[in-house]
Amino acid sequence: MEEDPPRPGLLLLAGTTILVLLNMWLGFAREMRASGNISAAIGGGVVQLIIPVLVALLFSIGKRFRNERARTKVVLWSSVLLTLSAFGSPNSDPESKLAAAVQKMNSGPRMIDAITRFDRVTQGPGMRITVYETLVTLNAAEISKQKWQSAVPKLRQQMLTGPSGKMITDGIAVTYRYFGKDGVLIGDVSSNP
Repeated sequence: MEEDPPRPGLLLLAGTTILVLLNMWLGFAREMRASGNISAAIGGGVVQLIIPVLVALLFSIGKRFRNERARTKVVLWSSVLLTLSAFGSPNSDPESKLAAAVQKMNSGPRMIDAITRFDRVTQGPGMRITVYETLVTLNAAEISKQKWQSAVPKLRQQMLTGPSGKMITDGIAVTYRYFGKDGVLIGDVSSNP
């Protein structure tokens, strides 16, 4: 008479399911934050399910792991390792935040408002990005130093409350460099974390 293969208990199934779902959520959230792309975020979540399943299939090559209980344990321990790695994720390092910010912003020239055109973003030096913008209705000579100095506090406030504010709180220094329509530098507005 053949013995039934061992089946996973309720606690093992519940723990494994919860951990896999947690990993899927962490993967989704991490990718969504890094890329802002829903497709990439869904992929980041699904990968957290695929990896433990693949590990369990690889372990199934050995005879001891050819039952539901053993495969569930492998999925559980693979998920534990994925959870632990999520908290030391490379996406939390400042360099990946900087690269993600620059990639997200560098979509080509576009008008921001009636007089301001976003041109490009560059990285560096260090943990800094520089955003280049052009005031399309004014030459640099038309803006006096005094007028520029009076505009800087408002521009800095807009920088801190806009998308750049998130980068600054994430440890990235941001400089906005403004040019006139003649291509001459008007001035910079910077903020450090």
